[in-house]
Amino acid sequence: MNAIDEQKEAPMKVTDVLIVGGGLSGLYVARNMLGQHSWKLLEASERLGGRLANLGSIDMGGAWIWPEHQPNMRELVSSLPVKTFEQPDDETSTRIVGGAVQIVDELARGLGEDAADKIHLNSIVVSCKLLEHGEVVQVETKAGDTYFARQVVFAVPPKLLFKTVSFHPLLSADKRAVMNASSTWMAGVTKVALVYPSRFWDLTASNMGLPGNGPAFQVYDSSTYDMEVTALTFFAYVPPNSIAQT
Repeated sequence: MNAIDEQKEAPMKVTDVLIVGGGLSGLYVARNMLGQHSWKLLEASERLGGRLANLGSIDMGGAWIWPEHQPNMRELVSSLPVKTFEQPDDETSTRIVGGAVQIVDELARGLGEDAADKIHLNSIVVSCKLLEHGEVVQVETKAGDTYFARQVVFAVPPKLLFKTVSFHPLLSADKRAVMNASSTWMAGVTKVALVYPSRFWDLTASNMGLPGNGPAFQVYDSSTYDMEVTALTFFAYVPPNSIAQT
């Protein structure tokens, strides 16, 4: 028997739940699998966190939690060893000390000592196939790795799935249309942080919209909790077709 025959006869290793996407949502799903189901997580990039990230000490991801209106996030943050503080120029919103990426880091740390063997970075999913009898799903990555699972959870934007993952059998026309038409909150927006030696702005005016038609349309105080870094961060939008190609 040669190596190819041995590989064909090798038993299929099936995971209960395969999670695609290592942002906050994907890690939260993994957390809920602990002690109940076997799981693996595939993340396309070289790190966890999705759009939650810091630039130095400045939070460049989704910075705020509104405890009064987001009970699920309030409960999650309360269950983790992270600290919060009131947004300096908006008492209705709350920030995470160290940036919102701290939530991701703590979720990852809580997944157990064997989590490193279950989390696979740089794993770009390109195919999702329901095998015969519909009991197992086969997922393939761009690098040629194959995973088998009883259930697959896609914790990524639907439009991204539509553009990058082929499904077998093909999803319904209605579902594909909805996926392609979906939008991701703040997907077209980036942040620009300006760091200063000290705070010189009036907190009663810093969190406000900006006049005019420029790409920057909102500014807020993004100084760190310990005031080691004082900064203003702008929300900015540049239409994709307005950038000159080089």
